[in-house]
Amino acid sequence: MYKDPSLWRVANNCMKKRTTKPPKQNVNISRRIFADLEAPEFVGCPANQSLLIPFSSAPTVVRWIPPTAVDNDRDGGVNISSNANPGDSFNIGMQEVTYLAVDSSGNQNTCSFVVFVEEDEPPTITGCPEDISLDNLPGQGFNFANWTVPNATDANSIPTLVSNYDPGALFEIGVQSVKYTATDNLGSQATCTFSVTVSDVEDPVLTDCPSRVIVYVQTADLDAAVFWTPPTATDNSGKVDVVSSFQLGQRMGRGSIMVTYTARDDSDNIDRCNFRLSVRVNSGVSSDANILLQRVRGEDAPFMNITGFDQTIFEDLDKLFRGSEIGSAFFGLTVDGIALDDEGLAAVALTLFSDPDAGLGDSDFESAFDSNLGGTLRNTFDVDNQVPAFRDFYVGNDICDDACLNGGNCTRVDRDTVQCSCPPEWTGDNCETGTLEPVYSSLGSLGHTYTPVTTKLDKLFRGSEIGSAFFGLTVDGIALDDEGLAAVALTLFSDPDAGLGDSDFESAFDSNLGGTLRNTFDVDNQGMTSATMLA
Repeated sequence: MYKDPSLWRVANNCMKKRTTKPPKQNVNISRRIFADLEAPEFVGCPANQSLLIPFSSAPTVVRWIPPTAVDNDRDGGVNISSNANPGDSFNIGMQEVTYLAVDSSGNQNTCSFVVFVEEDEPPTITGCPEDISLDNLPGQGFNFANWTVPNATDANSIPTLVSNYDPGALFEIGVQSVKYTATDNLGSQATCTFSVTVSDVEDPVLTDCPSRVIVYVQTADLDAAVFWTPPTATDNSGKVDVVSSFQLGQRMGRGSIMVTYTARDDSDNIDRCNFRLSVRVNSGVSSDANILLQRVRGEDAPFMNITGFDQTIFEDLDKLFRGSEIGSAFFGLTVDGIALDDEGLAAVALTLFSDPDAGLGDSDFESAFDSNLGGTLRNTFDVDNQVPAFRDFYVGNDICDDACLNGGNCTRVDRDTVQCSCPPEWTGDNCETGTLEPVYSSLGSLGHTYTPVTTKLDKLFRGSEIGSAFFGLTVDGIALDDEGLAAVALTLFSDPDAGLGDSDFESAFDSNLGGTLRNTFDVDNQGMTSATMLA
């Protein structure tokens, strides 16, 4: 039945005594039992594995075809195990892989092979250039750099050598990195890096710097918005910042200063130019004109709340002419009057002053006005003074003047109406009525609470001419007479060094009320005798 019966042996000889009755006799029985002594056999045990992998790529995956095993006991089967499997990762070096086959009788056999992983040495680069430093080409923001290409070798192959720049390449101002990379047939790489620095050694250039700028005003107490044609800055790098010690359009009074322009590039190279700026007094010759304005700074009907002389209008118009093409011959202006029509448009009456040698006329002023506004406003420069005479044309004052009393703020609602915003102590259309009176007329509701009266009287004295010496007060009692007037009994506290008397308190009280209320400062404390006290 089996190939080699000699591998079988008698496992056991048994003698068993059996007794039968009757007759009695002895029977000897013997039996042969055979054991499996043959180990399994491996089929396809892998040969030793040797791998050369790219530099710095360990661990690496190793694959092989696993072996199989056969056994003489075809019914028992074979169990195969190993200390490594195909697809496992192996580090650099040598590792033995062993397969173990065990059959059902416990017979064993092994299959072993070696996995040898070797790291490929990267290529070698020689002759890597040193860092290169260059100045920019004259008038340019770059230079060209040259060098000798390095050499790359490898023990196992001819490596490829590539770089991000080639000799003779253009390099702009600044620092750039040049990198050579050598790669062998396994993908192992070596690099060589050096820098190319192009320094900007040229200063910026300021051209057309003014030689001198002179601006005129009519009188020594006036200032002017000053303008000039600024210099032009260029630089070989294409990037330059320009700053001035005095700004275009800035206002300046009579006198003289030195204006400095500084041009600076990114490498801190600089150029400067200076000129003298002077504001002088010269009345010049005058020309009158009217201007009809509809919009200013994007605001509809901006002159509804205008005052007779608005400093903003004066400065804006002065700046407009000084920044125009006639600016060098413009000496200033005065705002002589402003009028509003029913649509809220404003007519501004001006007197314009200019250099008599320039011979400026109405058309010159009109052109300067229109061109410098840039067409963003609808305006008419009335060179012939034909703007309609409005019925409330005013010079110096308008309907807001003195309309609000006692520190009230006036707002012009339309050309004929104002609205007053009154301080807390005053009320009425024109802030003419003190709020103390209605408080006193309803004192019966106060009971023992004098806080509103105390607060208002304390504020009155502290805001008067004796305020610095006034330390406070107490309201000791309040009485009403038949007319609803109030007598208030006070205790006043003051700085003893100030030596204040009844007349000082009376004067402070009356003067700070402004005479708009009927009050009597009862210095002799007689006001309480004919009234009922509110205790």
